[in-house]
Order: sequence, then structure tokens, then C-alpha cells
Amino acid sequence: MRKIGMIVLILILCGALVWSGLATAVFLKEEFAQEPGPADCIIVLGARVMPDGRLSTALLRRVEKAQAMYQDGLAPLIIVCGAKGSDEPHTEAAAMRAWLVEKGVPEEAIVEEDQSTSTEENLRNAMAIMEERGLKTAIVTTNAYHLTRAMWVAQKVGLDAQGAAALNNDFLHTRLKLRYREAVSWVLYWLGI
Repeated sequence: MRKIGMIVLILILCGALVWSGLATAVFLKEEFAQEPGPADCIIVLGARVMPDGRLSTALLRRVEKAQAMYQDGLAPLIIVCGAKGSDEPHTEAAAMRAWLVEKGVPEEAIVEEDQSTSTEENLRNAMAIMEERGLKTAIVTTNAYHLTRAMWVAQKVGLDAQGAAALNNDFLHTRLKLRYREAVSWVLYWLGI
């Protein structure tokens, strides 16, 4: 019985080491993200809208990055992605569009993709919009901790894209939680789940 307990403890410790190693890999990948060059459009991946209608910190950082790149002339069009979650007052796409318009981005420079509920759906649906408009290249905008997996998904769906890392949450405990969650997402992605 004692031997089984030791084996279980060793397995738990090995799992914790692997998980910590993956979280460290997430951190290292985000620290070395490169700035993108010009493209046909900017795709902003969805994230949570708070029940009171405010953008979550993750979503706010993403649209701030998109707005800055638009103003710098990196792309003439922004595709904002995201459906309405069960506790969200409206779609993530609509919330981002409203924020961008309020900050001076012309309405005609923003296209809403409001059906997607995952990173892969965000990118597939944005690609369909790009194809309708004859656009070939994109800058995918998401938080730094999520960018590596988003680019894996972009490659998987055949999107010619560069990544743009938005700032992460300012609170240390949230940043750690998001990195550990993203490490789990890497494993699930590799397993095809």
C-alpha cells in the first residue's frame, strides 16, 4: 500500500513539473513575440464582455492593440470576432465595434463576425469574410499568453497571418492563472480535443 502511495505521489509531482514547464513555455513565447508588418486586415479574437457591458481586461487590451495598429496604418480593415455568451449582454463583436467607433475608428473600417465561440471559429469565420472581400493577409490580435496557440490555429485553418500580442492583465495572480490555463489549452490542442 505504501508503495502505491509513493507511485501516486511521484506521478503527481511529475504532472506538476510538466504543467509548470508548459506554463513557463507560454511565458517565454509571449515575451519574444514580434511586432507585425502591414496586412490586408486585422482580426481581433473575442473574449468576455462583462454582464454590465464593459469589456473584460483581456478584450480591452485586444481592441486597444487593434486600434493602435489601425491608426499606424498596418491594415485598412478590422474584423472583430465573438458571439454572445450566456452571461453577456451583447456579442463580443458588437462590444468591440462600439469601443473602436467611440475611439475614432470609422464604422466602415470595422466588420463584425458575431457567430464564433472559439479561437478556431473566430479564425474560420473571419477567413470567410476575408474571402468575400478578396483579402489575403491578416494580423491576428489576441493577448500575448494566447498568441502562440492562436497562430497554431491560424496555420491549421490555412490563414496567412501574423500575430500581434496585446498586453496581458495587470494583476499577477490573474496573469499566472491565465498562463496555467493556456498551458492546459496547449495540451488539449496537441491532443486534438
